[in-house]
Amino acid sequence: SAKGAAYLEQGRQLSKGNPFLQSVYFFYLGNFQSISNLEFSASSFMKADSLLKKFSTKEAFVFRSKVWHNYGAIQQMKDDNEYFADILLEKAIPFAIKGGDSVYLGKNYFDLGLAFTNTLQFAKAEDVWQKAIQIFNKVNAPKEHLMDVYNLSAQNYIELKDMNRAQAMLDSSAALLKPYPESQYYLDYYASQGMFFNAQGKFSKAHESIDKGITLSKKLNQPYREQRILLQKFFAFYGEKKFDRGKEVLLTLMNSQPFI
Repeated sequence: SAKGAAYLEQGRQLSKGNPFLQSVYFFYLGNFQSISNLEFSASSFMKADSLLKKFSTKEAFVFRSKVWHNYGAIQQMKDDNEYFADILLEKAIPFAIKGGDSVYLGKNYFDLGLAFTNTLQFAKAEDVWQKAIQIFNKVNAPKEHLMDVYNLSAQNYIELKDMNRAQAMLDSSAALLKPYPESQYYLDYYASQGMFFNAQGKFSKAHESIDKGITLSKKLNQPYREQRILLQKFFAFYGEKKFDRGKEVLLTLMNSQPFI
């Protein structure tokens, strides 16, 4: 936005004479441009890192972790999950460790798990997501971080056909969600629970979870999450051999905006 650009320029002017703040300016510039100009954003992140190399403070290391994480996220937007994973392992995670930012370290492990699942490396994802869970619990991280990793870890265990651990992840997520009955994170929980029941052929239970998720997603106006839940609805009908009803769900998904 114009207001955002004005604040950014004001920050640049105020940073004159302070080399560290000038370095950090390019990090924020990269974030600002990441919506409209990925290449410019990537070059801004690399400029920030080149300037931050001069500093050996914990704050500088945390910024370098964020710089590399966000640079890697751009590569992921280009469907290069392997490069993103390499950047996280070789740059973002080591800098987060050196900077002593445990919550951001956990976030990097969480995103590394996503990169692994996107490339069907489910066993690797299991390992790093367990690290993320341990870190988030140890430092009393925001509950939202744990909700995310519990729900996705449940799906990952389903892919690994480890239903006992998948159930444990779902139970952990449900315990955190209980005080917040209309949380948007319940939508991911219902999608994961629907997948869990579908994988076991318990289609009536899958429909029950899925329908709760669809109702809540409409109430919260979360069309993307609704589509993810509807996909499990399709799999439930397909498993029941109700192909006509499955086709209806698939057509609904194909006509949805935004389409997953």
